[in-house]
Amino acid sequence: MQLLSALCLLGLLPASEPAREIVPLEEYHEVAHLDGLRVGHAHTRVVRGSIPDTFHTTSTLVLDVKRYGSIVRLQMSQSTLEDRAGSVLALSFRQGSQGGRPHAVSGKREGNTLILRNEQTKAERRLPCSDAVLGLRQQEKLLASQELDRLNGLRFSRYEPLYNAVVSVRVQVREPELVDVLGQKQLLRRVELRPEPLQAGTQHIVPAASIVWLDSDRVPVRRQIELDGLGTLILTRTNRSQATAVVQPSADLGSRSLIPLNRTIQQPYTTRSALYRIRVSQGQSPYGLLCSDAHQQVRRIEGQQFELAVHPVRPGTSQALRATEKASMSEPGAEYLANCFYIDHENERIVELARQAVGRQQDSWRKALLIERFVKNRLRNDNQIDLMPASQIARELRGDCRHHALLVTALCRAAGIPARTALGLLYVQRGGPHLGFHLWAEVFVDGTWVGLDSTLGLGGVSATHLKINDSSWQGVTSLLPLHAATRILRQLHVEVLNCS
Repeated sequence: MQLLSALCLLGLLPASEPAREIVPLEEYHEVAHLDGLRVGHAHTRVVRGSIPDTFHTTSTLVLDVKRYGSIVRLQMSQSTLEDRAGSVLALSFRQGSQGGRPHAVSGKREGNTLILRNEQTKAERRLPCSDAVLGLRQQEKLLASQELDRLNGLRFSRYEPLYNAVVSVRVQVREPELVDVLGQKQLLRRVELRPEPLQAGTQHIVPAASIVWLDSDRVPVRRQIELDGLGTLILTRTNRSQATAVVQPSADLGSRSLIPLNRTIQQPYTTRSALYRIRVSQGQSPYGLLCSDAHQQVRRIEGQQFELAVHPVRPGTSQALRATEKASMSEPGAEYLANCFYIDHENERIVELARQAVGRQQDSWRKALLIERFVKNRLRNDNQIDLMPASQIARELRGDCRHHALLVTALCRAAGIPARTALGLLYVQRGGPHLGFHLWAEVFVDGTWVGLDSTLGLGGVSATHLKINDSSWQGVTSLLPLHAATRILRQLHVEVLNCS
């Protein structure tokens, strides 16, 4: 029944068609380990599609984990309908936790365009999609159908749900290596799948590579993928009973999404200056992980560590004047006042809320403060809702820090103030002092960029807001600008040296 529902979702079967048992053409199971801990299983099933000479593949991943001590079941299901050559005709993706609101996307290919629809927000996105975009079944068949010397360097395209984008992937074949396969060493051929970088506005995103180990029959015995902000997931092929055996959750994903600190900061959200020592994991470069601007400076880079001095500016202060002079900043680009997919501030609802927020105020900084307080008072906290364009956030008036930042940015632009979002980390107390993912807004006032955080509503940001980068969201129709944070969460080790 689940398979038929997925096909109906894609518009490939009528919803009234009765359920029937479908015999799979191919089927296999995998046991899932996250950083060495058994956390769940994956199930892949291939059946004939409802259209002649097509194949429908569904791959489902189920993880039983903890989140701050509470047991949570996470489930991700991806399906593709492909023709005999392996080209994608339709797809769907569904992800969520038990009891929460799932994130669901479905798509159909029309000519050389893939039309994607978010099932919650109803927003549509169109992506170029040629015959080179392969379905799930063909991606695996590709590894078995090519000679190794022809496979090395081969490129293909696939839809990547994490980025809601079509990515080009390059295949690299390595030498055979001894690999642990559920307690037994096997000599397997290592194949790396390396996606090409993606562009999100002005940001350059490099998706993580995945690894497949093939046996002598070219069967993918073991797979490795990176779950951003969570860790390394290993999927090992096995029988159904072993894959689906009951899991006693021991991996706590809550703690994995936080960076522990060495000391507590008193009154963290009113702290005006702080100095941190940051060390990156072995093999990672310390360059470019965090930005340097008027809000903060990266300095004293030595080996795998550096210092970060954070001192948020306020308009009209000597610090703001020094920051402006140092940056020699000209007026910001047109993109910071432009209407775009996620910051659609020309929408009537946005314009009306901006009018309500600022009233007759003319001073840009005072208008920005009024908007920060307005969103603080109006937006109800909801951590389960998908990210959506600001106009829809303005109607729903609920969400988390991401929704706060987008709505503040849109209202500021509607009020004539150049604005953008800032991605970074924020001090939180979760069984001790930590840094966690956060998004806030920045406005261009008196010649410099100044932070606003309507989740706190304190008239600006603090020195416990550590900035990774910023984005205008111009030309962006996916969540790519947010992925820089999840990619570095497990790479940083942070010490507070001093604060005031």
